[in-house]
Amino acid sequence: MKTNVMRNAALILSALFLSVPLVAQKKNQMPQYPFKSAVIEYAYSGNTTGTAKHYIDDHGRKTAQYNEFKTKSFGSTTETNQLVIFKDNITYTIDLIKKEGYKTQIINLDEKELKEWAEQADSLWESMGFKKTGKGEVLGKTCDIWEGMSTKVWVWQNIAMKTETNIFGKMVMEVTKLDLNASISADKFRIPDGIKMADETTVVDAQDPAMDTLRNELKKGLEDFKSLFETKKK
Repeated sequence: MKTNVMRNAALILSALFLSVPLVAQKKNQMPQYPFKSAVIEYAYSGNTTGTAKHYIDDHGRKTAQYNEFKTKSFGSTTETNQLVIFKDNITYTIDLIKKEGYKTQIINLDEKELKEWAEQADSLWESMGFKKTGKGEVLGKTCDIWEGMSTKVWVWQNIAMKTETNIFGKMVMEVTKLDLNASISADKFRIPDGIKMADETTVVDAQDPAMDTLRNELKKGLEDFKSLFETKKK
């Protein structure tokens, strides 16, 4: 049970903190990043060890996250090898160990909401119970430091440059190389050969009234996740 918590925590951190926030894109939408492209390499240390590599193109309208790490907890080791591709308003989540994946698409996001998401990264952190506590430097970049849920994050230009967390053991995820405006091969945004993708795409309509229920469930899930850390501190 606790091994799964550690593994899931690593996945949550990589999903949340490799790009902040990763919002659904639309044609002509304002860019997520001020630079056209980037290749970001991360190293995991502590109870979780491994690497992550994040490719950003077209100011964030195309991204690919390659995560490969092992998590040790209570005498057990769990291995994760995952690829998450975002392009053409579709997210492809792929398990490279099981050789399978699925697709998700968000539709009918209005421009006002998209702009708010893109401009209010601070509000996103605050909604997760984080507080901005100061400034710090990683790889020569001056970052805002956010702290909350037993986690400390250094953020620069919507990129989490470093993350320290303590969930049943310490884990650190830190940028080891940052190459801005890099030339990126189109192959990085392609589904690898031999992957069995689910036939159907899960479509989420942002204007569907049922989304209110989903938002409430996500909010409750976040509160439950936060309570995990509060309980641990006691």
